[in-house]
Amino acid sequence: GFAIEAVEAFLPQLGDGLTLEIECEPRNETSWKLGLRLGFEEIGTVEKAEFSKGEWVDSLVLHK
Repeated sequence: GFAIEAVEAFLPQLGDGLTLEIECEPRNETSWKLGLRLGFEEIGTVEKAEFSKGEWVDSLVLHK
């Protein structure tokens, strides 16, 4: 889809020594699976990262 094409076009522009990080809700399986498909690595979880729909939710962090 468009997200894959956009990220694949952008990644070569980062250059050496720079990383790109994705932060998303673990419940948003589509987002983190897209990151894995693009070669991102899971590096951790930020607990209670944001308040959404009346509750604190964690964020999954991936980087490349």
